[in-house]
Amino acid sequence: MSGKRRLEIRTGKERFIRILFYAVLALLLPSAAESAVLYVKADATGANNGSSWADAFKDLQDALTAANTGDQIRAASGIYTPTAGTDRSISFALKDGVALYGGFAGGETSLEQRDWTVNFAVLSGNIGDPPETDNSYHVVTADGGTEPGAILDGFTITGGYADGGSDEQQRGGGMFNNGGSPSTRNCLFTGNFALRGGDMFNYKGSPRVTNCIFLANGFVVVQGGGMYNSESSPVIVDCTFSGNTALHGGGMYNSKGAPAITGCVFSGHTALGGGGMYNDSSSVTASDCAFSENSAVSGGGIYNKESALAASGCLFSGNGSTSGGGLFNDDDGDVSLTNCTFSENEEEYTMGGRSSS
Repeated sequence: MSGKRRLEIRTGKERFIRILFYAVLALLLPSAAESAVLYVKADATGANNGSSWADAFKDLQDALTAANTGDQIRAASGIYTPTAGTDRSISFALKDGVALYGGFAGGETSLEQRDWTVNFAVLSGNIGDPPETDNSYHVVTADGGTEPGAILDGFTITGGYADGGSDEQQRGGGMFNNGGSPSTRNCLFTGNFALRGGDMFNYKGSPRVTNCIFLANGFVVVQGGGMYNSESSPVIVDCTFSGNTALHGGGMYNSKGAPAITGCVFSGHTALGGGGMYNDSSSVTASDCAFSENSAVSGGGIYNKESALAASGCLFSGNGSTSGGGLFNDDDGDVSLTNCTFSENEEEYTMGGRSSS
């Protein structure tokens, strides 16, 4: 046998041994955990281990504790509170890579079968007795490290009451994104209170909020009845802000932030400044948005202070104010308007002290 032939045989054996070695090694090493679906149903009567609708967890916190990155939690209609006790600091803390879906009746076999407009999965901060002053400071939280894969989708968030002694305990009664950048979709925020950001407070993150409703809370908030963005760059798409009240920014308050807002409606808000929106030292883009039937002493639709506002395709209609019914821009603000319409405002806009009606 030639030397070349012997070399080919030896090389082939070595290759076979390597393949066999790695095959055995793969069998011996633990495999990566597969993604799981965990079920939650408030009135479940089975084993309560989350493995099926029949054996669903009764407590959403149990599902969050058990969930790992890549897992999905499906919650049936019902009311879920952050704690069965009285600790106001406990919230539903989102996990990075874990998706929470509400809107199930409790028997569906796929995500597509749910209907969050009919099956209301309610996350409630009402952990005590009326009045609201003993409710959870925040119903939902997302701290730094939570990226867009942390999903909250198809829930009603209510009953948060952020009136505590620290800054954090005064922010975001419904949801406090404290450095986190989760994805929030198809949610209704209503009946929440905070000194800043009644429904949602975003701080130093880039959360994405899509197709959500921020509805009349029934409380007077200092800043940002619906949402407050502080040093944050949220992407807000197809959302409705309606009927909130604040001293500044009935619908939204932006401070040193850079929100990108598309296809949103701001209507029926009341404030001293910025009925629909108040911009303070921010860079704001608003595209195809409507600001209607808002009222304020200054800036019925928008109050723009020391901020850069780029608005395109926006409608300002039926807003009321003694100065800048549709839009008030102070001397240090920079406003760019492209294809925007002003209609039936008490005063159309005020630009650097110059009014137009």
